[in-house]
Amino acid sequence: MSFGDIPVKEFMERLASDEPAPGGGSASAIAGVMGSCLVGMVCNLTIGREKFREHEEYMKAALDNSAKLGEELIRAADRDAEAFNRVIDAMKMPKGTEEEKMVRAQKLQEALKAAALNPLDVALKCVEVLKLAWDIHDRGNPNALSDVGVGAHLVYAAMQGALMNVEINLPMIKDAAFTEELKDKVERIKTEGNRVYRNILANIKF
Repeated sequence: MSFGDIPVKEFMERLASDEPAPGGGSASAIAGVMGSCLVGMVCNLTIGREKFREHEEYMKAALDNSAKLGEELIRAADRDAEAFNRVIDAMKMPKGTEEEKMVRAQKLQEALKAAALNPLDVALKCVEVLKLAWDIHDRGNPNALSDVGVGAHLVYAAMQGALMNVEINLPMIKDAAFTEELKDKVERIKTEGNRVYRNILANIKF
């Protein structure tokens, strides 16, 4: 069952349990979902108001994009838990013979790559949500400006958490070209996310 289909309390209990998944990766994705929902809320509090009529179509497009990103992040939260479980399953594979060791090593490397790629995708989507928050901060209903800020904080934390989950997997991956490519992508995401996040905070004035 998807995390999007269970009550918040159940997700909290599962997150706090001694089960390894869901963990920080799924929690990061869900934080991104909450941020995207707050972007959507600001859009909904703006759309249909006569005084913001000039931004109507822009806000409708932002609303659609925030909803789409939120759905993608929920699915990413599910994939993160599944990816981590595949790593655990690979680690539990038999290694009594040379052939078993070889198969286990291959499956483990495949699982570790998936466990690194999913949070990278989460981080990329979080940057997109941050960009939406930036785009609407001066077009949306000013009474909801704090919600833009809260959304930005949540999404920025989600981005940072997702990138940590990329980085923790890289030392165990033996494909040097793969790890170097991901390290480069991580730095570029950090740079872009930090830039947008700082701009949002610098321009939220009450």
